Amino acid sequence: MPSIAARDWSTTALWRILTESKQPDVAPVRTTLEVCLPTVQTILHSGISSKDFTLHDENHSFRVAERMVEIIPADVVPHIAARELGLLLLAAYLHDIGMTPEQRRVDRHYTYLLTNERVLSDGEREAFRRWLDEDGRAKDFPLDSGPPTVKHLLLARELVSYYCRFRHNDWSADYIRETLPATQPGLYKGWVDDLVVLCRSHHEGIEELRQSRFDPRDVGSPATTIHLRYLACILRLADVMEVDPERTPEVLIRARDIADASLLYWHKDQELTVRITPGRRVLLTARPTAAYLQRAIEETALQIEEELRTCRTLADSNFHRHPLLLEPLPHGWDLPASLITDIRPLSDAQDGGYEYINGAIRPDLGRLLEILSGTELYGSPLAAVGELVQNAFDAVRVQMAHERLRAPDPLDVNLVKHLESIHDVELRLEMRSDGGWLVCCDSGVGMAKSDIENRLLVSGKLAGADVRSLERHCREAGFRLNRIGQFGIGFLSYFMISDQVVMQTRRSPEGADTDGTGWRFSTGGVGQFGELRQDHDVVRGTKVSLRLDDSLTPDSSTLAKLIHDYLFRSILRCPCRFRFVAMTHSF
Repeated sequence: MPSIAARDWSTTALWRILTESKQPDVAPVRTTLEVCLPTVQTILHSGISSKDFTLHDENHSFRVAERMVEIIPADVVPHIAARELGLLLLAAYLHDIGMTPEQRRVDRHYTYLLTNERVLSDGEREAFRRWLDEDGRAKDFPLDSGPPTVKHLLLARELVSYYCRFRHNDWSADYIRETLPATQPGLYKGWVDDLVVLCRSHHEGIEELRQSRFDPRDVGSPATTIHLRYLACILRLADVMEVDPERTPEVLIRARDIADASLLYWHKDQELTVRITPGRRVLLTARPTAAYLQRAIEETALQIEEELRTCRTLADSNFHRHPLLLEPLPHGWDLPASLITDIRPLSDAQDGGYEYINGAIRPDLGRLLEILSGTELYGSPLAAVGELVQNAFDAVRVQMAHERLRAPDPLDVNLVKHLESIHDVELRLEMRSDGGWLVCCDSGVGMAKSDIENRLLVSGKLAGADVRSLERHCREAGFRLNRIGQFGIGFLSYFMISDQVVMQTRRSPEGADTDGTGWRFSTGGVGQFGELRQDHDVVRGTKVSLRLDDSLTPDSSTLAKLIHDYLFRSILRCPCRFRFVAMTHSF
């Protein structure tokens, strides 16, 4: 196993280039780095990273810094400003320092989960709760009574670990802003803010990198050009190319209780190499010993190629010119947009090696959709009517819960009765010129564009973070939301009885992600491409119109009786006013 002894920042090629530089701004840069980096390296060395995540220690930072020098073309290196070299070296060591947060910060979140004590600030607690709602595994947290079980302890540890990873970009920025401003002499005025932008950029997309805050600009005296977009490309590519056995040492694989889902990412780093060839091509070579490792390696290859493509795209869009002066800049980029891969099993199949195939389970999507939207799952086509009404009831329950939580006393019986009397669901059977239509209108919470796109149309999608957050607030207030449905499956059932669905909806002001816009979504069936348009005439709530399939009885009276009898048998309790109207008959 390669040595994992800590290597000092002052032995990096970036520091050597700085010490040999004759640029006029090099002295304050060197002094600033000599003040900042020893402390940072000590924190990275002493910090204990999560058991499931590969090492983000000082050796990882060292190798990122070395990769940076490989990525910069050799003829460009002498023209990179000393201040830019200083930013790169600082970013190599600080971009992931949030992965080694203060132990007190970790302990506060862990304590909150297990005790529900107010050990977090209001802002910390709200951010943590939003993430827990989105994650969806913390149904029993925070604990507020009784001793925690072993299951609780293990899950709390895992949740805090993953939350630290989720927040590490923000916490890295916090460390930089809290620690570095007092460092003298500094690189130039505003250098700390630029360093935060640079460090955060390795988790941002190409659209963010195109924003003006990354544009080249002159700083300091004597003036030199700082090209944050160029530096961001170097950082993100160096970071994703930093795959090395030292980052996943066997001794830690044996010592840590690493989750199976993470273990393959530890093992795969032992079996691949990434290098930049003399011809300035990026080559990934791997001889995996198992198919699941090859899959993980191919995922790494895709990530590297995505970064190469991002950097190449930015480089080809006036990357080398000052945006104001239109003068050439020295920041050359010569790496291609593609990655060369050489990934093959270590042993041939006839010698006991594996055969690499697409080993993922791939259901027949068309057949699966038929099952989900047909009587094979529901038993009767009239179940679609029940799903239609139940979804409307759930939307009303959510809206009523929001209104109860806004009231001084959410448990006031008279308030509940009042809300039940002002909210309604109406189901209508209408005979039109193009056939029979079943129309369901509710005064519920409605949907925003994001709800339609990311939840309604995703079959089997569990309740989103907004619903889980609402359920939590209801429990804390002393009542239950009692929402029954699940996005996706109920919507699919509509096609048991219809060949056209039109939905008109507007999210209420109380709902999360309210976009203030009414929407009309129409689709011709399972597997068909639906159309979404703005509909400014829609009031709060949802109206779903189903054009009934011709296979249903053409006798409207018989159909109305069947629907009435089905609803009478299946609806046990209405959360609000409900009525079914068929033509001129009301039930």
